[in-house]
Amino acid sequence: MSARTWRGLLPSAALAAALALSACGSALISGARAQVLVVDSLGNPVRGAVVLPDDDSPASHRGFTEAEMKERSTNGQGLLAVFLDDFLWASDGNYHLRVLAVGFEDEAMTVSKDLFPPVLRVELRRPGASAPAPRPR
Repeated sequence: MSARTWRGLLPSAALAAALALSACGSALISGARAQVLVVDSLGNPVRGAVVLPDDDSPASHRGFTEAEMKERSTNGQGLLAVFLDDFLWASDGNYHLRVLAVGFEDEAMTVSKDLFPPVLRVELRRPGASAPAPRPR
């Protein structure tokens, strides 16, 4: 092949490579993802909060290994990326999750599949703390 032929094929080859790579990337990412931001009542991030699927019944809860708990824990900014499919209940089509952190009350919540935000903010309360006052909008 001549140099002219190769130059003519380069744009087509680049496009084909880009399409192939994008297809591979989407195949590796299975399911929707979102972030969970865990904060205290003052809005400070809670490091090490564990975000778990809220099972249909307490009896169905299985124990997690230490490595699995670490994977489900928030970072220093109080953030954790989650795969939403892990939290979806087929019975009602909503996401159900529990957030646990040392020194805070456990928080269980249900979020509509259609309304789940890109970053879900969860505010944890200390034991015995009263419910926060509604924020003015």
